[in-house]
Amino acid sequence: MVFRNISILAVALGFSSTASAHHTHAHYEPEANRVLEGTVKDFDWRNPHSWVTLTVINAETGVAEDWLLEARAPVALIRRGWTQESLQPGDQVAVTVRPLKSGGAGGLLREVAFPDGTILLDD
Repeated sequence: MVFRNISILAVALGFSSTASAHHTHAHYEPEANRVLEGTVKDFDWRNPHSWVTLTVINAETGVAEDWLLEARAPVALIRRGWTQESLQPGDQVAVTVRPLKSGGAGGLLREVAFPDGTILLDD
């Protein structure tokens, strides 16, 4: 009986830690999409989420800004046709993002479009 209770407790704790570790995207605009054109500065291919740093010229000020864009985990990106080499520093791209609610230079990546018409989805 004790062994059974310990087993049940172990399984329950295992599931609860997985569930609590996941987070929402509540800090991004839920329905708003914004298109940014810029230069890839960095592509950080890692778990639990990959990150793209995109240098964008602010249309109002003319100043270069680095936008930090959250993407899915590598396994999810692979299912959508991405590889670790999909984005390279210096690539010129247009991205569609759900911007931060705070108005800061960041967002949730939805799509990457290359000048040759190639599109990578993260949606």
